[in-house]
Amino acid sequence: MADLAIPHNLAFAVCAVLVNAGANAGPFDVAGRAPEWAIVTTGAELVGRPEPSSPMLDLICGVIARPDRKMISDLRACGVGVHAKNEDPPADAARWCVVQMGIAQPGIVPPARVVEILRSIDGQWFAKDIQPEKTGKPAPSVRLDADKFASLAAGWPKYRGDFKSVPSPGQSLPLAKPYAPGWETMNKAGLGERFLNGRPTSIDGASRVLNDQTFFVRTPAKYDPHEQCGLFVWVDAGPTARVHDCFTAAADELRLIIIAAEKTGNDIYASNRYQLSLDVAETAQERFLIDPQRVYIGGISGGGRISSEMWGCFPDIFTGCVPVVGLDCYESAPASQKGMVHRAGYAKPAARLWKVLLSHRIAPMTGQQDFNYEEISKFVRIYERDRVPIRLFEYPDMAHQLPTAPRFTEAITWVDAPVRDRQQAARQAALDAMKVMPDGTQGEPQWTAKKVALTKADPWSKQAWEAAKELGLKIGQ
Repeated sequence: MADLAIPHNLAFAVCAVLVNAGANAGPFDVAGRAPEWAIVTTGAELVGRPEPSSPMLDLICGVIARPDRKMISDLRACGVGVHAKNEDPPADAARWCVVQMGIAQPGIVPPARVVEILRSIDGQWFAKDIQPEKTGKPAPSVRLDADKFASLAAGWPKYRGDFKSVPSPGQSLPLAKPYAPGWETMNKAGLGERFLNGRPTSIDGASRVLNDQTFFVRTPAKYDPHEQCGLFVWVDAGPTARVHDCFTAAADELRLIIIAAEKTGNDIYASNRYQLSLDVAETAQERFLIDPQRVYIGGISGGGRISSEMWGCFPDIFTGCVPVVGLDCYESAPASQKGMVHRAGYAKPAARLWKVLLSHRIAPMTGQQDFNYEEISKFVRIYERDRVPIRLFEYPDMAHQLPTAPRFTEAITWVDAPVRDRQQAARQAALDAMKVMPDGTQGEPQWTAKKVALTKADPWSKQAWEAAKELGLKIGQ
């Protein structure tokens, strides 16, 4: 967490818990009632930050969220009810964030409660007091209602890094453990909810053993940890995860980080491949500064099918897809052989997900020499009929194989183009609006407001980082 050199009266104070835990109805109560204020941080200490602030400045300072009363109410609901119960977190649980709360009383330093939220390797969430009560009777740890907490925290930043460079940019290397479990769990309930539009399934859920996995990652050749990158999750068909050479030119040009799990080939049970796709995406977003609007997925052959299913069933996570010589659809298509069909791989997503999906592009790649060519072509026509943004990248000489580097660059650039265009337009509009703001003298409110506005208008740019430094943030190199 970065330090911030600002006046003392702009810093928050962390106070000891002064109330009996037995009086609290839940882990997010203070003195048995709703807190008047709360702040969510990456660490156990609150730090000062400039006021006004911005999402970029907050994250640099380790501030994840500043809940309003509605969010505080929703947070309290995560710790009570039938799906929450007193339970100690397992040994593998790691801190994901800290919630700091207080009750304001005029002229009195408010009592505060400091609670860490931990996540276990199987994706369960727990709330635990960081320090025992004054009575010496610490409040019991609580396993939170996972669905409620995931819904509440879905919009919070995932990044937990320190904005420092990683070794060997431009090379594919194993990523250090531990890895982060994805928020969605591919048990039977999760599979039915996402892949069958809520209908039950008899398929076994994933057997998630992240400690037995190895993730490989490649950052762009000129990687800068201060710059937000896109992400490309790769699902291979073979037993070994590789960042193929045909990806690297596009990844460097578009500033994409590529990540792949080692044990995700066609010999791996489908539910495990689904789970690993979610786990690698979550791990990358916690380790690297990733633009959530540019989280893409792709794969080859059976991995291409998996990637298209993940794109179709998780449009709230994956915003684009490049499936290579393998594609699935939510509707079966008749095959040229009489009486045969190309079977659907998943059910059409629910309306709330379908609406999101219609804004995300998919770029299947194939050729007439590919034995999956007919199936892919017919599935593409179904997507086109339903106005899904799809474009078939078809090459006469392409068989069941990886694309060439120029061809992959063409496909992923097409997928990425709408996001970049929207972001550029929004950035330019915000910068234009800033031009009418008075400059002011350094340190004065007008000057501060304009510097903060720059971090909102053009976050993570070099200019925004310079503004952050001018505002007094000490940023690790």
